Amino acid sequence: MLKYGYSNFSLEILEYCDLYDTIQREQYFIDLLKPQYNILQVAGSSLGYLHSADTKKKISDTLIANYPTAQCVEILDTETNITSSYKSLLQAAKPLQVSRNSLSYYINKKKENNNIKPYRNRYVVNLKRDYHSYSTTFFKIVSSHRA
Repeated sequence: MLKYGYSNFSLEILEYCDLYDTIQREQYFIDLLKPQYNILQVAGSSLGYLHSADTKKKISDTLIANYPTAQCVEILDTETNITSSYKSLLQAAKPLQVSRNSLSYYINKKKENNNIKPYRNRYVVNLKRDYHSYSTTFFKIVSSHRA
């Protein structure tokens, strides 16, 4: 409405319904009327909405400012000696083809047990918080050559 101006729109109550039926009834009217200005086609869902790059940056900056303990995950592949950085556990877990919960469980167990075994005998996992890094494995690669 901001883009086209409030005066170019009208508001009409199409139906009164019970609070518990609102999503179902909204979807009914979206399907029936196929409104031209409705960006989202599924009632009660933001599925399909794409934020602009500027909006994504603003969201990211706000999250970083409001959650200073947010973590960055670094994973060193000891076979290739390549380190990859990820903004979240979920992003870090995807290339390893594991769930976020599995990676989180591993990290927490490493903290508890002070174990030096790399994840899946291959990956060194480091978490970064507030620009300070600590390793969950305390494992250092001295050389790219394997014995």
